[in-house]
Amino acid sequence: MRCAEPATASPWLAVPPEAMGDSLALAYALTVHKAQGSEHDQILLLLPEQPLPLFTRELLYTALSRARHAVVMCGSAEVLASGTVTSLTRSSGLAAAAGSNAYLFDSAHRVGCRA
Repeated sequence: MRCAEPATASPWLAVPPEAMGDSLALAYALTVHKAQGSEHDQILLLLPEQPLPLFTRELLYTALSRARHAVVMCGSAEVLASGTVTSLTRSSGLAAAAGSNAYLFDSAHRVGCRA
């Protein structure tokens, strides 16, 4: 995997489609969540312009693990670094809603503690 940070104020380069010749192929844009459970030969991951709470290590892993062969990431090294250290915090309230007698079990034994 190779990452590059744009060196200019405008990181996008406009290229006429006809200049690409036969190297273009039909593709689809998906969100990371929509792509979950799918695999693709190549992935282009557009990072947000600035660090965001929703760009987490788990989201990054999900995006990168969709690729069979290649990943191209477009964005800054700062945003990528921020995403790798930000972890998802779940606050669904499920444990509280389950009550004080809720335990987690696997197939053999109790593995969790009361909510």
